[in-house]
Amino acid sequence: MVLIWLQLMACMAHSPIHLQHSASTDFSIALTAENIQKDESILLPDAISSAIAKRLDKHLINGIVLNELPKGYSKVTSSQKRAEMIPGPNRLTIDFKTEYYSQIAGRFRWVVHATILLQESEQTTVEHITIPVFHKFGHLQDVASIESALPNVLDEVSLMVNEHINGSKK
Repeated sequence: MVLIWLQLMACMAHSPIHLQHSASTDFSIALTAENIQKDESILLPDAISSAIAKRLDKHLINGIVLNELPKGYSKVTSSQKRAEMIPGPNRLTIDFKTEYYSQIAGRFRWVVHATILLQESEQTTVEHITIPVFHKFGHLQDVASIESALPNVLDEVSLMVNEHINGSKK
């Protein structure tokens, strides 16, 4: 009993460790989505933008989602040129494109293409990923496909941020 008390006192004698946090960096975030086959824009729910901002917060990045995109933004197809239209030196753009692929074994297969651009001052990183998504029901379409693919996109954004912090370029 005395031994346990001595060990407890020894542990309590140490002063607490104070971790230093670096300041949070602000990033402007632009999100777009469109259906390739219908050639129409898709309105993304707030849950998607808040999930992206929450993931960025883990990397000490304050994500400021733009509610209104700059005029003519959707007509520009180049990720680099789109990023130049967004105010501020730090930008994250994610462009989702969805398409219905086929019906396989009673499941509806959709494909989500995401182009992710991360730009901080002079350093720019661009990734293109394609994620297959399967739905049980036919009424689950564009937004449901993006929501299903979102964990993969968030993982890719985290990888890009980590590479960016380390200073590596692709």
